[in-house]
Amino acid sequence: MVQHRYGYTDEYVLSLPYARFMDMVETISKIKAEELREEYRQAAFASYLSGAGKTDDESLTFAQYLKRIGLAKEDTEDASPPAEEVTKEEALAKAQNILATYRFTAE
Repeated sequence: MVQHRYGYTDEYVLSLPYARFMDMVETISKIKAEELREEYRQAAFASYLSGAGKTDDESLTFAQYLKRIGLAKEDTEDASPPAEEVTKEEALAKAQNILATYRFTAE
């Protein structure tokens, strides 16, 4: 995903610090999600023009139609749960555990 988006080589991506790599993945995921929502909005426009937003007693604007189907711009709040709070000590202990797991001993 990172290589495709930015044109990086595998070697460059593998040399990135883990935190930077995860930041890039998160950013790319958000951008891809917004691009997908925009594609949905474009498809919704076609369905709106074909009469999907009309009923016998009311006629919706395109903005109202988008809101009704959940694609309005203001509905794009992050739906992910809040991040779990981790203390500094817990994070350091977890990092030490990871390092110990992958540490090689010379034989």
